[in-house]
Amino acid sequence: MIETKFAVTTHLMTALAYNSDKWMSSEELSKSLRTNPSFIRKLIGSLVKAGLVKSQRGKIGGVQLNLAATEIKLSQIYEAISEKNLILLPQKEPFYECPVSLSMGRIMGSISQNMEEAVLASLQSIYLSDVLKQVSCSS
Repeated sequence: MIETKFAVTTHLMTALAYNSDKWMSSEELSKSLRTNPSFIRKLIGSLVKAGLVKSQRGKIGGVQLNLAATEIKLSQIYEAISEKNLILLPQKEPFYECPVSLSMGRIMGSISQNMEEAVLASLQSIYLSDVLKQVSCSS
């Protein structure tokens, strides 16, 4: 399903790239993202699992990028947090006497898959460093 999670996660990753010289806490990140630290921690868990960020516990702990911003594609960020369904398909039993009802799950599934592939292809050529270059200190 199309949602804000990708935009929020890209913001999070850009904040980490911008502050690459320090460990950032979920509290610090939540201020930039204007959201709850617990939501940030959930996203961080997915990013750690994907190998995009590393975390360190303790008073001076936090999160940092695990790779250089020049090595992280937006497609990797998308895949780390994506639900893999741009179109949420109804889970209802089709009406078996209607050819349209019987066909729509297959048709929309194919459309959703094509959309997913197009999104990933587009994000393959954009790096986190490209996003970081667009950050302005005077905005």
